[in-house]
Amino acid sequence: MKGSMKKLAVFVTVAAIALFVAAATASAGQVFAKDEDHILTIEHYVAHKSTVPAIAGQFVQLYVRERVWAGHAQNFRGAEATGKVVLFVHGATIPAETAFDLPYKDYSWMVYLAQAGFDVFLMDITGYGASTRPWQMNDKCNLSPADKAIIGFSTPCAPSYPDELGMMPADWDDMDSVVDYLRDLRGVDRISLIGWSLGGPRVGGYAVLHPEKVENLILYAPDTSGPTNSPSPVLGFAFTLVSPISWTDSCEGATDPGIFNALNQDLLESDPVGATWGPGRARAPIYPTAGALAPEIKAPTLVIVGEGDPLLPLDKLVYGVLGTQDKVFMSVACTGHVMVWQTRHHTLLEASKEWLLHQSIRGISHGVINVDPQGGFTLLPE
Repeated sequence: MKGSMKKLAVFVTVAAIALFVAAATASAGQVFAKDEDHILTIEHYVAHKSTVPAIAGQFVQLYVRERVWAGHAQNFRGAEATGKVVLFVHGATIPAETAFDLPYKDYSWMVYLAQAGFDVFLMDITGYGASTRPWQMNDKCNLSPADKAIIGFSTPCAPSYPDELGMMPADWDDMDSVVDYLRDLRGVDRISLIGWSLGGPRVGGYAVLHPEKVENLILYAPDTSGPTNSPSPVLGFAFTLVSPISWTDSCEGATDPGIFNALNQDLLESDPVGATWGPGRARAPIYPTAGALAPEIKAPTLVIVGEGDPLLPLDKLVYGVLGTQDKVFMSVACTGHVMVWQTRHHTLLEASKEWLLHQSIRGISHGVINVDPQGGFTLLPE
């Protein structure tokens, strides 16, 4: 693909060499790593002309990870791929690979869907994970006083960039480059989108802007509590440091205690620079959030949220004003904002598969569902 602005990263393991050789003629530039379940990991980098105000006009690399069953890797194209291509979009602080592909027991949402026959992708927005980080995120002077204290940075200095780094419209532009890349890669018109937390407004807003490119939506604990988008950068701190991941459960046994080490190790590995600062922290840009533009969403949409999530009331309001009739609101007892990392994560994973396949949950394509602690489903009045 020499000369192309859309490039694929190459990561090789010894176990993948034979597969790579076999695939090279069909897909130059792609290298595959195969796990014991025959789910491939294929890593892509998509070149994109940034619209982030701090680096507008510069080219960045957007990290995209694919998980797909080995039998589909070379023939999952066109009609066969229709309805089966899924893109995960992360939230405000945790990169997509930690959120959706955690290498701990059976907690990878991506692997689950790949085993179900989907071709699953995740992306890191500019400033997160393995995507390009604006140079302003390398300058500790752009941190808040509280963040500076965490890493023991006491040198007096003025910020080199005085505004919050991120803008939701720039995120939508990032997404559009990746979505177009995936549509071209798989020969499909539409793909399905899954967004968690701030990823909810990201995928919801994108679906409003580009309805012709979106098959289905899953808004998982969407954070729509922030102000609407500012048309220009907002004065503030450019980026922040992500604290070690932890939470308190409302139900006994809701969390496997071993997951905390796995999460925080994976989070630090996502940011080799931040991992060297003080006790080690991942970095994330700061910016105004935005609502999911729910009344204008026309794609079939599943809103799913933990019963212990403080966002639940707002998310039910989002469901109520969704512009599509093909919509389900699902709340799950004994879970919170981090359901994907809790012991009842299978409820989330299974619901996502059912929605992506049928645009319904247990035959219900419009309604409010509660899942009780015993796993029973109840259809509630709207």
